[in-house]
Amino acid sequence: MTAKWGWKGSIPGVVCITLSLGIYQSYLPVGVVLMVAALLLDTLDGDRSFRELLLQGIRFVVTISAAVGIYLIVVNITTRSIGLTDYEGISDMGKLSIRQLPYLIYRSYYEYISFFWKDSYNYSASVLPPDSISGESSDVHFEPYTIYYPGHFSDVPADQWYTGSVSTAYSLGLMQGVSDSLFDPYGNVTVAQAIAMAARIHSIYTNGEENFNQTSGNTWYQTYLDYAYKNGIISRAYYNSDVDQEATRAQFSEIFANALPDHALAEMNHIGNNAIPDVKSTDSFAQSVYKLYRAGILSGSDANGTFYPKTYITRAEAAAIVSRMAESDNRVQFSL
Repeated sequence: MTAKWGWKGSIPGVVCITLSLGIYQSYLPVGVVLMVAALLLDTLDGDRSFRELLLQGIRFVVTISAAVGIYLIVVNITTRSIGLTDYEGISDMGKLSIRQLPYLIYRSYYEYISFFWKDSYNYSASVLPPDSISGESSDVHFEPYTIYYPGHFSDVPADQWYTGSVSTAYSLGLMQGVSDSLFDPYGNVTVAQAIAMAARIHSIYTNGEENFNQTSGNTWYQTYLDYAYKNGIISRAYYNSDVDQEATRAQFSEIFANALPDHALAEMNHIGNNAIPDVKSTDSFAQSVYKLYRAGILSGSDANGTFYPKTYITRAEAAAIVSRMAESDNRVQFSL
């Protein structure tokens, strides 16, 4: 329009480019390429004088500049109160650490290749299972919240059994380090921390995100306690208990057994009653433990499936449980 109608065509040209930028910012270089191509074609035709070509080039620059200016003004006005996400905005470009690049490149190719040979996203042409028809799928696949790169925590070596679980729990925003560089995998988890993790999982699964607002004057975990009690994750006894104490493996199981609905913890393992050596079906926590064993969330500490219910749970063990709760592909298949 700008090339054909001159300055009169610049106005609709500005409108079209502005709207295109609102759809996708990459249309800007497309518009620039088209204008440069039009200018080159007119130059090769030889029908226009240098002055006419110069004026056309100026019109192109003015049109593009005006469109970008209007787009930025509209974006600033419409997003002033909510802001842009990391994907929509460009303010955070260039802030990525160089040492993250190798891992990001590796993950990009890995996810692409996995689509074909691993079927990691469960795409198939088969008939839909009953739970898909009912809308209550047993599969759970949380979206990454941030990036975990090898060596992120100096106390999480690459060759440890819990490394993958720490990576998943951290990247999904379900666990953090005790500092920027330390995870403390063998440190114990408190009841409050267990409830907070369970509340995050329930909120993300139910609402698509976690949104816990801290209230001034309250302890950091109060908002998680309130949410967990309101949504049936914990009982009144847990709500009124000393949640600063370290959590046992039995307590952790009781809390996490209610973090997801039953169909998201569907049975995949045959675990007979009393099959777990140190968990009898009459124990107060047995129902929760057996539920998580059968769902592939827990697998025991040895080949016999020994649970050790009274021992404290470590952060590494918590990361393993969290990663299995949030990603069905991480769950363990076995039988007792």
